[in-house]
Amino acid sequence: MDGAPDNINHLLQSLATYGEGFASELTLDDFGDEEGAIRIVEVTEQRQIDLFTRMSGLHFSDLRQDAETWKINGRSIFYASKSSLIRLKQSSQREKDHIDVMALKQLLIDPRSMD
Repeated sequence: MDGAPDNINHLLQSLATYGEGFASELTLDDFGDEEGAIRIVEVTEQRQIDLFTRMSGLHFSDLRQDAETWKINGRSIFYASKSSLIRLKQSSQREKDHIDVMALKQLLIDPRSMD
């Protein structure tokens, strides 16, 4: 998703009905062009969502060329490819990201290796 206000407002409308609706407190102003995540934690859904406008200096438009696609209800959902995730995580200081990089590299070699 690019950072156009219409796109962010559409995201906010979609998230407003997710779980307990805590994301309905977010506004367009929360999506500045800076590093860091907006974390939405939903107890009902037993999930958390991390939203980034920029990560490692990159925007989604920088990753779009090799983005993967998931189709649902006639819509295409674009998300970062394994190669892009490796690129984003490999310079991280977090041990979890280094483990993720190892797993992602293995999945590039053999997509069924984690089955």
